[in-house]
Amino acid sequence: MQKGHEHQTGKTLLIIAVLLVLGIGFAVYKNESRKAAAAQQAQREADLKAQQTRADQEREALKKAAEEAKAKDILATALKSADDVMARWEDASTVASSTARMALSGPVATLQAVKRDATALTVPPCLTAGKAELIKGMELMLDGYLEFMANTGKLGGVLAASKFDEAKPHIDSYKADRSACPTP
Repeated sequence: MQKGHEHQTGKTLLIIAVLLVLGIGFAVYKNESRKAAAAQQAQREADLKAQQTRADQEREALKKAAEEAKAKDILATALKSADDVMARWEDASTVASSTARMALSGPVATLQAVKRDATALTVPPCLTAGKAELIKGMELMLDGYLEFMANTGKLGGVLAASKFDEAKPHIDSYKADRSACPTP
């Protein structure tokens, strides 16, 4: 009977050992599963963060591109306005220079209106100094026409020519600054 009892105890110990090994194996398996799940979760979070970062970078790049396009549009509009004013000035100057003294009041009024438009222009930084030069040149030319209209004979012509000569470098400075502005 003792042999049966020992045999029974051996079986029980074997079952306990097997259960213990299985329990330890199961615990190791669960631990490894948790580690794998945590690693997968960490990888998913890293992937999501990388996707979010890429999306943020793409949004910023699109925003920057839109801002650059807007800046180019603003620059193009400002330069076109400046070019239009200059073209109108040159056209009005051509008319004024070929108009008789007695009929100059209309062309001079047109030149004064164009000068007011030039003064009101909003220009990009590349044309700020040029705008000031343009206004100065326009004022000198207008002074020349007014001198010509006020003084009959050769004196009016001499005074006007002096003002026109003085205006030319200012107008040329504007044109040089305009040429240096970036093309949108």
